[in-house]
Amino acid sequence: MNSLKENIITHLKKKGNYSPEVDDPEIDRLLDNMSLYNSCLRELISLGVSEQYEYKPGHTVTRINPLVGALQTFQANINKSTSKLGISRNDRIKLKLLEAKVDEFENDFS
Repeated sequence: MNSLKENIITHLKKKGNYSPEVDDPEIDRLLDNMSLYNSCLRELISLGVSEQYEYKPGHTVTRINPLVGALQTFQANINKSTSKLGISRNDRIKLKLLEAKVDEFENDFS
């Protein structure tokens, strides 16, 4: 992810919005949360969205996997960091911080 950090710094410099003492810790937080998000997503895909939970001997319930909440937390942290850094949605797509999504509405009316 080091090249991603370099790409983010280069992007911020081009926009005239880069201050190492302020931005470097936020960039590191962003990259840490992206790594945690990706790890959590892989594990969630492997284990599934729901899980069986034994709340007392002989009684189980199905519940949402707690990783779903963790994933949402990491995504919120990513959004906060990109916002603090002033990285727009289009910039996130260019930097590959967000996968480009096809807007069906746009396709239907273009």
